[in-house]
Amino acid sequence: MNLYGPVIGRVGNGHWTYDDFGLGRCAPVTANLTRHQPKIGGIRTEADRLSVARAQRTAPISVRVNGTEYSLGETSVSWLHQQIDERRRVGEPVSVVVSARSDSIAVTLATPGCSSGARGTRPPNRLESEVLSRWRELVLKKEDFTAGNLWAFLQYLERQV
Repeated sequence: MNLYGPVIGRVGNGHWTYDDFGLGRCAPVTANLTRHQPKIGGIRTEADRLSVARAQRTAPISVRVNGTEYSLGETSVSWLHQQIDERRRVGEPVSVVVSARSDSIAVTLATPGCSSGARGTRPPNRLESEVLSRWRELVLKKEDFTAGNLWAFLQYLERQV
């Protein structure tokens, strides 16, 4: 929950979005923000927008593709296709790390192309076990996972968090 009021931010396709509650569920802003600069949620300046963008990075779900991290609200299935397909096309390994943090869940999941990291220090709770099972089913068990598989998992994870 965003304690500072509504959030506005730029997503990967260059459009500004408005998020009423800071939950990463954004709707397009209809006003042209570069020309009119409407006051939405008390945000007017570029510095305010940058501050909000930093706050969005602490979203409950984040996706890191080859080291660059984005909140779930900044991603889309087409963006994931672009990121994954382009890296595979040029022969780069694809590393995707998904992190989710809430009161009921704390997981960090990585695709096979990522270097190995530390394992959890405690056994997963019931919800985390379900999430891990779904991750294995949709992403890890696929020889070459697709952006569609990853997006399906992210949508599932968003409902759980």
